[in-house]
Amino acid sequence: MLDAFELSRPDEDTPFVLEVPHGGLVLDEATRLRVPAKALEAGSVLADSDVGARELFKAVGHARATVVTATLSRYVIDLNTTPRLPTPYEDKRPPGLNDIRRRSQSGAQWYEPARTGDEVRAAVASIFEPYHRAVEAELDQAAAGFAAVLLVSGHTYPARGRESADIVVGSQDGATAPSELTQAFARSLERQGLTVALERPFPGGYSVGRHARLADARFAMQLEVARPLVCRPGGVLSKEDANLDPVAIASLARSLAAALDELRELLDAPRHATPSHRSSG
Repeated sequence: MLDAFELSRPDEDTPFVLEVPHGGLVLDEATRLRVPAKALEAGSVLADSDVGARELFKAVGHARATVVTATLSRYVIDLNTTPRLPTPYEDKRPPGLNDIRRRSQSGAQWYEPARTGDEVRAAVASIFEPYHRAVEAELDQAAAGFAAVLLVSGHTYPARGRESADIVVGSQDGATAPSELTQAFARSLERQGLTVALERPFPGGYSVGRHARLADARFAMQLEVARPLVCRPGGVLSKEDANLDPVAIASLARSLAAALDELRELLDAPRHATPSHRSSG
């Protein structure tokens, strides 16, 4: 059984939990058999991940936030999308009739056999739910010490064109975080020299919708970072060591961390006088 996620915590209590659902690159054996060798050789697993998100948000969370990072590729199961079970009719169709056409950011294309209902249910039970229960548990822990807590769902996106924002902040149009909080976060990011768009084209996916509870001051935002901010110009998308820019990642992580520091003041004071210390997981 492969671990679905990695967990790291700062030494002191924090109102922030970061999750990176699309940063994983590991394939289980069943998924590896579904993806043709030509796609694997083209680097499709990396190209279709949120390139650089794992490194960036781990650096942001180092001293400020708990970080839950997916280890498995989104090819195994997409942790930011509601799982879709095939209908009984689809489950009974002969092999080949349910094949799904895949188009990768690497340029590879292939037809992949659809998963059966039993396979989807197994992935939900062993990967999807354990991951989201871990996110929920960390939010519960944060809420025990702070009046308000924030989940940040961290992603990168393949920005194209000069009009693409450096950062897109989504809250499902205010359903997962108050507008004053998202606007304050946007202003903090802009003070770090970043261009920011709100809600479009990424209003937020499954994770923020599942874990936000505004009535309990449990807020959630999706953060989409333009990949040129973390990648070398002209880098090879399918080759991580040739693609990521460690200096740029470290600089951007400092900017995002500074924005979180400003946002922390809006999340109210701790409920206890002395923060308890917590070991890294």
